[in-house]
Amino acid sequence: MLSDDVIAEIQATVPALPSFYRQQWQPLQLDSTVVNALLASQEIAKGIQYIFEKGGENAARRNAQWFVSSVGSDDSGSAATAIQFLPERFVELARMVDASELSSTAAKAIFSELLTGAASPRQVAEDKNLLQVSDDAALLPIVDEVLADAASTKAVEDLKNGNDKVIGFLVGKVMKKSHGKANPELAQKLIRERIIQN
Repeated sequence: MLSDDVIAEIQATVPALPSFYRQQWQPLQLDSTVVNALLASQEIAKGIQYIFEKGGENAARRNAQWFVSSVGSDDSGSAATAIQFLPERFVELARMVDASELSSTAAKAIFSELLTGAASPRQVAEDKNLLQVSDDAALLPIVDEVLADAASTKAVEDLKNGNDKVIGFLVGKVMKKSHGKANPELAQKLIRERIIQN
């Protein structure tokens, strides 16, 4: 007769079954193709579960999507190693997106760096100049410059007259002036506020 301790020890060495992960991940509302792709590697499945437990639903959902869209079958070994040994980095990356510090495009680029052993998502973002400007005070001068530009006059008038389609043009100009670092949602909010005030 096996003791409870021995049974617990054996259970700890047995990998979790796919049904365990499927049940755990139900709140994430992942597409079945995403779930199946994650379950193809026990290490990646364990990593996503760790991210879920430590970082919550949002972090797990984002990372699940990034893994499936970024990792080909050739890279699955290095991806499994990366997520298995330093899953905290992937939690941090998801939190940076949630905090509007990174665009989704920048986050994907950093995600790929993490798979090849990059130490910290913040370090990669700083080294590659990918952090978004999400601070009103830093973005307002750029917004004001764009709105004062003669090339923006018609778009500003159109927006004042209710033509909402031109907001994209103005946000695009802010993005260009900020070298792609402006948070587009914040840029749009500030443009609207400035135009309503005038």
